Amino acid sequence: MISNICSKLKEEVNFTPLLIDADNNNFLLFSAALPLLYSHNEETSLFSHETVRDCCSLSSVEASNIIASSPSLANELTHRLTELFVALPRELDSSSDALINYISKVLRREATRLKWEKLGSISVGYHADVVPLARFLAEFSFYDELCATANEFIVENLCNSFISSFLQPIFQPKLLSGSESEVDTVTTLLTTMLVFVRSKGLVDAISRFALNDTLLNTFIARCDDMSDTLSVTTMNFFGVLLDHHHEHVYTRLIRSHMATDSEWNDVKTPKYVTDFLSDVVPMQLRTSTDENAGREYFEHSLRKMVVVTRDCSEWTVSLSSDDEANDALNTCDSDFLSLLLKKLSRVFSQDTNINALVTELIGKLLMFPSKKLRSYILSEHKNALLPVLSKLREEMDCAYVRSDGMEDKLAFVRSEMQIGHTNLLMISDDDSVQLYEGIILLEEFVKELTAIVLIGANPVVLEI
Repeated sequence: MISNICSKLKEEVNFTPLLIDADNNNFLLFSAALPLLYSHNEETSLFSHETVRDCCSLSSVEASNIIASSPSLANELTHRLTELFVALPRELDSSSDALINYISKVLRREATRLKWEKLGSISVGYHADVVPLARFLAEFSFYDELCATANEFIVENLCNSFISSFLQPIFQPKLLSGSESEVDTVTTLLTTMLVFVRSKGLVDAISRFALNDTLLNTFIARCDDMSDTLSVTTMNFFGVLLDHHHEHVYTRLIRSHMATDSEWNDVKTPKYVTDFLSDVVPMQLRTSTDENAGREYFEHSLRKMVVVTRDCSEWTVSLSSDDEANDALNTCDSDFLSLLLKKLSRVFSQDTNINALVTELIGKLLMFPSKKLRSYILSEHKNALLPVLSKLREEMDCAYVRSDGMEDKLAFVRSEMQIGHTNLLMISDDDSVQLYEGIILLEEFVKELTAIVLIGANPVVLEI
């Protein structure tokens, strides 16, 4: 019966006042469903979730205002998320992709019922940690759907509550003063939520929380933590955050740090940059034998840049205005960008996973549709990318002079990397496998950079 009422209300909004007690500011259908959200009876709980969702998505302004003005919905949801968070295992393995992928498949099946059910049967044949994490993500998925479908006033209330009643009291203390394990777990969970989230409201909420004045510098510093684990976890978080192509993320990390520099006017042409990039890795140290690699990088980068351009279309008008406002060039005094370039300069002495994330993040920044940012990063300004690559070229030349049989060792390391491991037995104690892995990664990175430069020089290809 209630299901029929919800369907009727969607078809004919004029019936909604019949279920509103204006004197008590009460939407009767919503008020009846809310206390049953977390009923011990699974069917009742599921039905209540669906009813609350339908009530929040009604076009009735009066019903929406009643729901938005009451803190009861946000309180119920954030309290439940807090309970489920407390039940999570103390450590979440940030590399357990199989676990996350499995939960993703469960939560995204076509059957709507599976989004909010208890998912108790998920434990059969899987690690015990899956059960509490699946329950948490199932409830988060419901919260996300409300933020994607509800009236804008309800969404604003839910998103503000998500920050003030969940993220700030639960996550922030652990991120600021928790143990290494706690920081890793909470950062991994934030990343996982960003993987699942679809509503712009919750992306904005997580962004405003993580990039606030209290936490931003902490997150950036952890990209270069003494613990490689925390560095990888934090850079993974930034990578997923950048993938949402959100204006607030770009503004906090990059745009707010860009400034006109009248003393710097040495912008390089695309041809100069591509010629420079082609010379970064000495010919004798190149081990790639794929003649089509350049084309593949171009096609791959083009697909990604088309998506970025489309996702940013709502707010990139202001970026275009920045680019066209004056002819003066911009520098970018961003702590985030500076840290990435600093870590890139250590590519021959760092873990391969860290190096891969550093180059990936730089590539993602270059794909944002800002000509001035791209011109700055791909310039010879003392704080930009090309001087870092020049220095790395010098280090490779010196290493080649000192090393015997470097070409063969590089070829061997590449073959080992392609099958997922490195056999250290062939490499002598005087050599660094990290050096060889860094050279190989750099060879691939300059191919990606070249593709980005060529696409940026011909933006018409992004209009397909």
